[in-house]
Amino acid sequence: MARKKFFLPKGDIELISWLNAFSSKISAYAAKYNLTPQEVMKVQKGAAFLVYWITTASQMKATAQKITAYKNEVRDGHKNNAVSVAPTDITFSPPEDAGPGVVPFVLKIAGRIKKHQAYSIADGKNLGLEGTEQLPDLVAAVPAFKIKLHNGHPKLIWKKGIFDGVKIKVNRQYNLQASPSGNSGFELLAIDMQPDFIDVHPLPVFGQSAVWAYVMIYIKGDKEVGNWSGEQMITVTGMQ
Repeated sequence: MARKKFFLPKGDIELISWLNAFSSKISAYAAKYNLTPQEVMKVQKGAAFLVYWITTASQMKATAQKITAYKNEVRDGHKNNAVSVAPTDITFSPPEDAGPGVVPFVLKIAGRIKKHQAYSIADGKNLGLEGTEQLPDLVAAVPAFKIKLHNGHPKLIWKKGIFDGVKIKVNRQYNLQASPSGNSGFELLAIDMQPDFIDVHPLPVFGQSAVWAYVMIYIKGDKEVGNWSGEQMITVTGMQ
């Protein structure tokens, strides 16, 4: 099953395109989604204000590089016959100040639209509120799990995600001092279809301890998918 990526871009430059599109289309959906003229105006003014400053910040980085090059030329002279242009005064001309918190407000409006009873996928796609589908990379999938003790027994905590379960192997004679090849004695323990898994194997006799190590791999249907996890170890102790 594919998952959808969150619709709002993370990067500033990508956010510009999204804000411009959303703010230019929102007024056409105001009546359907019960948005007030003031809310529509706030989205539009906020988008214009934020886009201006994102663009300005990007331009200032390039300007700073030019100023540094000119400063170095003033200090050290021309290099490779390159001549820098003397910086000029920088003037800012932003649109009307929309105040802080543009993105949280826009997300609030977007959330209201998506929760509205009249919401449609077609509207969401046109407004940029439907994330793109991300197909899982089954080849590279690796289970991430941790172990803690539950009444003295190892409890393997793992996340199922889009998979059907995991195949678990255990090594009950794990030697922490041995090389990786010296701890090859892993054997099948279980196929677990629902997190989490508790290993109920008898513990060592009272007063003794042992290191048990586990690895797991995802399964989908009746097939292993992805790669085996790294080894996770825990010390178990005999109990009265």
